[in-house]
Amino acid sequence: SGYRHTYQSQKRLRDRTYVLKLQNGWPKHDRRNDGFIDALPTPSVKARYINDPMNEDKCNVKFEHIQEPDIWFCPVISQRDILPGEELFVSYGPRYWNESRMIGG
Repeated sequence: SGYRHTYQSQKRLRDRTYVLKLQNGWPKHDRRNDGFIDALPTPSVKARYINDPMNEDKCNVKFEHIQEPDIWFCPVISQRDILPGEELFVSYGPRYWNESRMIGG
């Protein structure tokens, strides 16, 4: 959960480090209609603290993209048993890191 955005509105954000593409566009084959969630202004959203370990073998959760229109959340699904106090890791994907480098991240 967080603030909802379209493709165009999320591009205008000053800081996009907490933006997640939801893959909820309709029709399903048209990704241009996908929604975006910005968790930056919502520190109570715990999923915003899940980091990318930069090593796929260390990922222990994934985002479950629900490919339906008007779905504005993305559940976090464990890939294995998670120990108490263990940090959660998810791959942000190569696109995130490529865009981060382009904007000086």
